[in-house]
Amino acid sequence: MGILKTKKLWIALIALVAALAMSFTLVGCGGESDEELITKAIDEEMSIIVEPDDETIQMLADEATSGAGSTFETMGIDSAELVKSWIDGFGYTIGEITVDGDKATAEMNITSKQLGPIMMDWQASFQEDAISQGFTSMDEIYAYAGQTIMEEINGASPIETAVTVELTKDGNNWVFDQSSANQTALMDAMIGDYSF
Repeated sequence: MGILKTKKLWIALIALVAALAMSFTLVGCGGESDEELITKAIDEEMSIIVEPDDETIQMLADEATSGAGSTFETMGIDSAELVKSWIDGFGYTIGEITVDGDKATAEMNITSKQLGPIMMDWQASFQEDAISQGFTSMDEIYAYAGQTIMEEINGASPIETAVTVELTKDGNNWVFDQSSANQTALMDAMIGDYSF
């Protein structure tokens, strides 16, 4: 499989995480402590991934497809099935919350299938495995690549990652910062190591 196809797949997966990060706008209601509001807001927003509705699955699938170009189609990967498999087993716990005026941090343990190690494991064995199959066309190789990628994701076990997220108070509401630090935290948990 070509480097360009592999890079497009990585771009699609990173675009998917960015879409998730951008969809988090954490808002709490008044009357409760800051810690309670932050916890409630995180719970409400993380449910997007813990219990996604069909619309959320489709939005994430569209983001992944957009980032992959024609790669998913060429490989026969259904982007909605990829998203469902990836977030299967997703969970989180909220630990210590530290409030400092209008800024706050929340320690979290996020449990997720990490696409980086999954894809690196797949990539490490794919070429030799594909050669041993005796394929006679690129179409067969791409179809096999899509099949084996999905098998790797489906068979992966979620991994727990400790992250810290940042929030800012806006009036009586707490908002999940759209910062590179928060995007990096989510990528660390959901993508993991993706170096080649």
